[in-house]
Amino acid sequence: MFHDRREAGKLLVPKVTALNLERPIIIAIPRGGIVVAADLATELDSPLFVVLTRKLGAPMNPEYAIGAVAPDGTVELNDYVVQELDIAEVTLKSMIEATRHDIQNRSQIYGTYAILPDLRDRNIILVDDGIATGYTTRVAITYLRSKYPKSITLAVPVLPKDRVDAFSLYADNLVYLKAPEFFAAVGQFYRDFPQVTHEEVLSLLRTLNSPTE
Repeated sequence: MFHDRREAGKLLVPKVTALNLERPIIIAIPRGGIVVAADLATELDSPLFVVLTRKLGAPMNPEYAIGAVAPDGTVELNDYVVQELDIAEVTLKSMIEATRHDIQNRSQIYGTYAILPDLRDRNIILVDDGIATGYTTRVAITYLRSKYPKSITLAVPVLPKDRVDAFSLYADNLVYLKAPEFFAAVGQFYRDFPQVTHEEVLSLLRTLNSPTE
């Protein structure tokens, strides 16, 4: 187990720096991903931004992901699960619209830190505190690909063993510390896994870097 997100981030540093990426831009999935990315941003002297993807949770169990929404409103769904749960079209549309609205609200909270620079031909390091179903990460990668970067490196402390091959294909580089077979939730791999507030994220972003190069 990791003590906390900060320790996990420190452990990722040597694995990421070993890739020798030229002029990388670090983009984290808030809120926990920002804490993990903090030491990477410091070590690599890289700008740090956020990508505002949001999970779509099942109506009766919001923690159970059925898809995710990208910053531009693009939706990625698990159609099989949607059919299995018999989610009505009107319900699904309402959920998607509410999630898009939430992303817009969060973009106002994070301001310039949520406005990505020109990513064309740049090396991106995408960071989160862990992957469970992976929908938010997948939609983030798809969204970032549309910006024509040179490469996308996905750096996470932990993900399920059965997701390693898939995310090795989604990203150009996959960097991780643990890939256990038994995986219930990201939080089970941290001794200290508190909810990170928007205020904490903004404080870290202000301390670590300016939003523009």
